[in-house]
Amino acid sequence: MKDVLRRMEWYELFDYAGVERHLSRMAAKGWRLESAGRYLWRYRRAEPARLTYAVTYAEDASLFQPEPTRGQRNLEELCAQCGWEKAAEWHQMQIFCTQQESPVPLETDERVRLAVLRRAMRRSFLPARLALLALIFLYLAQMAFLLRTSPVEFLSRNSLLAAAAALPLCLALALVSPCAYWLWSFRSGRSVRRGGPCAPCGPWYRWCTSALSALAAAFLPVLVLAGSPGEQAYLAAHLGIFLLILFLLIQVSGLLKREGIPRGANLFFTLAADVLLCCALFGLLRFAAAQGAFALPDGGEAAPPLLRAEQAVSLPQGQEYVQEHSAFRSPLMSLERGGETARFPPQPGSLERLWYKAWQSPYPSLLDWANRRLRENESSESSAYRPEDPSPWGAEEAYRFWQAGTPQNLWLLRRGNRAALVRFDWYETAGAGWEPAPAQKEIIGKQLLGG
Repeated sequence: MKDVLRRMEWYELFDYAGVERHLSRMAAKGWRLESAGRYLWRYRRAEPARLTYAVTYAEDASLFQPEPTRGQRNLEELCAQCGWEKAAEWHQMQIFCTQQESPVPLETDERVRLAVLRRAMRRSFLPARLALLALIFLYLAQMAFLLRTSPVEFLSRNSLLAAAAALPLCLALALVSPCAYWLWSFRSGRSVRRGGPCAPCGPWYRWCTSALSALAAAFLPVLVLAGSPGEQAYLAAHLGIFLLILFLLIQVSGLLKREGIPRGANLFFTLAADVLLCCALFGLLRFAAAQGAFALPDGGEAAPPLLRAEQAVSLPQGQEYVQEHSAFRSPLMSLERGGETARFPPQPGSLERLWYKAWQSPYPSLLDWANRRLRENESSESSAYRPEDPSPWGAEEAYRFWQAGTPQNLWLLRRGNRAALVRFDWYETAGAGWEPAPAQKEIIGKQLLGG
């Protein structure tokens, strides 16, 4: 039979009444609180007893403080004189217990309790939550930007779609506690002004937090497995580094605290270690990815090329070209992209690079929107996609990109549920204004849009 119990608890700093009731119930079951953390609380087995728990707050307490502050020592001495024994602490929350049937209350002035709690929340809770919310909104803005500027790439990547689906879940999880606190603070302020106690805080926020956390934990494997093998390995390494940094920071802070380093220096060195570890480990990860440490680091799946340069244009004899091709598929859209690049500087006037990407979607309206966004993103006062005759391409729609009044070697094609972009880059001469022959257009359209 184990003597130590570790449990995930979802209590917040302001829910003192909920903590008191919970710990009293645990003591009746034979478990005494040993330590309390953000979520993980530790209990030790004891004889079942009727204990009364009380929570109060020490404003000068800190996780980075090497020893109890003067305020904490004074509080513990006063509580000991009244028969209260220190059980644990968490940030400014100080937890005491007693076996007395009618103990002296630790808090007698609800106005003071509310004021102290609000200051404690502003000091240790709200800054971290607001920073987390700002980070989530930053990621949401980044996702929205990617969807607007690169709709085809975004909609064809399972990993990006999974991340976009996870962000609202993370946002809801990050909003539960602040909303619960602001509601409690408003109701408590109104009650205290009328001469009553602080308002009770119901268990709804704990239920929401635990349910959303369980859902997020279940969604994590989906997020990791959504991408291609290269993306899976990269994301797994990313998450592993994040957990390693978190573990190392806890160890650094704890070591400094045990060595008696003052609070300010502890906080400074912990933050410095955070920055250095993030830069070093994530920089190493990016370097490893750039060196090809992960299979298919761009997230692509191996796919045969849709179009070869020799099918589209005449190539000089003996000129070698390096192929590139990849494919991405999601329930919303599939994308294949590739091309060929001259291995050595080609002959003047010959093809230097062919580049294409072709996509299709089972949802015509989604394909229309993605094509429209693509054209609008490239439109300006001096550049735009202009329609041209689609029949030589075997397409229903055809657009050529124009810049500064000059036609470029870039075309956007559409037929049915498929669309494609194709571009030709020429070496030195035969640049802007070149146009493939009708037979070449037919081959290009057939290869990219399907026979």
